[in-house]
Amino acid sequence: MLLLLTGSSDGTADRIVQQSELPVFRFNLDLFSEYKIIHNVENWSITNPAGLTISSETATRVFWWKAFSYGLDLDSFLLEEIRYFFRELYSWFGYRNAIIGNPPNTENIIGKLRQLEIASKYFSISETHLHVGVPFNDSSGKKFVVKSLTSGLTVSNKAMFTQEVDLNKLDPKLLWYTQELIVSDFDVTVLVLGNKVRGFSRSREKLQGLDWRSEQFTNIDKWHSYPIDSALSERINNFCKEIGVEWGRIDFMKKVDSPELQFLEMNMNGQWVFLDFENEYGLINEVVEYIEKSPTHSHQNLRSS
Repeated sequence: MLLLLTGSSDGTADRIVQQSELPVFRFNLDLFSEYKIIHNVENWSITNPAGLTISSETATRVFWWKAFSYGLDLDSFLLEEIRYFFRELYSWFGYRNAIIGNPPNTENIIGKLRQLEIASKYFSISETHLHVGVPFNDSSGKKFVVKSLTSGLTVSNKAMFTQEVDLNKLDPKLLWYTQELIVSDFDVTVLVLGNKVRGFSRSREKLQGLDWRSEQFTNIDKWHSYPIDSALSERINNFCKEIGVEWGRIDFMKKVDSPELQFLEMNMNGQWVFLDFENEYGLINEVVEYIEKSPTHSHQNLRSS
């Protein structure tokens, strides 16, 4: 039985459960108190409100999907206790080489600059800087954007999207993650599923800003299947092997008159349903097949989760 660690209102988790041929036990962090749980050194079992039970005897693999994106209206200490239990349960699978995908902390270990360092061996990358405490005096004439290192929100629940900036006007007392502005015609993203890759692209023609995420649900063009040739597939696979992951979404940019892709970053647990929401290209089927049938493993980054 597959254990899916997630939250109750996650639409991606809904699609996984609906499409799966394996029995799935969905453990929703935000409904934690509704489960009956026992876990000791020898064994464990969890029963959901409908009476379905998963245990150390029946569990075969685990997939972590945005579980820590959800919370409970509890004291922060009690919430951290629950989150610790989720990590404890997850580590049980890790010890038994029964993990599919990446632990939730993978991006904290393989950061954006480290990604770029490795990606430069296989793809084109942009000039990138992380600076704090000193003014960034640029006189090259290049244009730059500021980006967020994390996917966190401000105290007013606002997200920071990619935007063009004048480097000379940035407050040197703050930490800035900046990158040379890339002018392109298409966004290309590649979902990595074990040794398989699926590419999708979308025109930037109708974008009003630089970051397609801020216009994800507007009337801009939808994503279309993008062919990945054997040479590009090999470079992607080699990059993933070097950073030690086999699941995630890699974002690129592409000019219409150039075959070269410009590497942006890899999201180790990135959303993917939006690429093929109606399953027109069979992406949901392929992801579920990966979760159900790919060889399980004990991720090397689990020790820091």
